[in-house]
Amino acid sequence: MEAKAPKVPMPRPYPFFLSNRLFQEMSYETSPPTLWSEALSSKAAGIKGVFPMASPRLFRLAYSLSGSYKYDNGLTKALIRRGSEGLLPEKTRWNPVKTGFNAPLDLWLKDQKLAANVLELLTQGPLSHKGWLKKDAALDLVTSHQKGQANHMMALWPLIVTDLFLNLK
Repeated sequence: MEAKAPKVPMPRPYPFFLSNRLFQEMSYETSPPTLWSEALSSKAAGIKGVFPMASPRLFRLAYSLSGSYKYDNGLTKALIRRGSEGLLPEKTRWNPVKTGFNAPLDLWLKDQKLAANVLELLTQGPLSHKGWLKKDAALDLVTSHQKGQANHMMALWPLIVTDLFLNLK
């Protein structure tokens, strides 16, 4: 007999589809683990985390808006797009593609001193001490990246951040 995953309740307390999706996203999906992770990081660093965009008042406002404020002519974030008229270039304001910006680790690792520090962190830090990262694998990644054989930025960045996080006291 095959086990079935329990059905996760997805309440729909608002009259608009997009408001319900926002509610589900913020209450059950992405936000809870993100806020939990941020809270742990803040606590580990001995600082108080502040999340102004997670304001209940802001969410109540967002939930109360009709769909036309959220979605317009096939594009999301309609209210922001309309409100930023004259503040952003039109090409940017109406661009439907989400753009992110990575730290330029690929360039930073070209610096011998920084690469040596990263290598030391990865081979002497908590990940290798706990047996979660093989020292030879870390050496291969950093060396290959430095020689320009491959861009391992996306593999190295999470390792560096995790090692630094585990180093927090």
